[in-house]
This record gives sequence, C-alpha cells and structure tokens, in this order.
Amino acid sequence: MVLFRKSRSWKKNEESAVKEPVVAEWMRTDVATINPELRVARVWETMWRKQVRHLPVVDEAGQLVGILTETDLLKALVFVLERKSHF
Repeated sequence: MVLFRKSRSWKKNEESAVKEPVVAEWMRTDVATINPELRVARVWETMWRKQVRHLPVVDEAGQLVGILTETDLLKALVFVLERKSHF
C-alpha cells in the first residue's frame, strides 16, 4: 500500500509500501517577498496581510539575500523604542 498526499490529504494506493512525502508536495509557491530597503512598518503590514511570520528578502535581480522573521521585527521595534527613550 502507498500513501501519497494530494491537496494536503493522504490517499491509499494498494500497490506498494508507504511513500514518504517530499518538500515539493508541501511547499508554497505563492511566496510574498520583500526587498532590503523596505521600511519596517511596511513589512509588518505585508506579514499581517499575507498571514505569514517569515518573509524572504530578495535583491533587484530576485536573488535571495536573507529572511526576515516576526522575531527580527520585534527586536528592531525594541531597538527603536530604546533609542527614542534616551532622547
């Protein structure tokens, strides 16, 4: 019997053993990206709108240069707030 995933549900095939899922079956292809020069407020907006917690950062050529997480944004916010409180 082979188990395989179609549309995020498992189906049975009586021909063989269990087939382990691969990344291509689970990955998203409609990925939102951001560029390195984008302002933090805009990144928060994008994450909220897309309902994601991580965004790939790409350059003008579309090459991956990093990833930004909600945790990274929270650290940036704390940094800004701490700097403003010293003035």
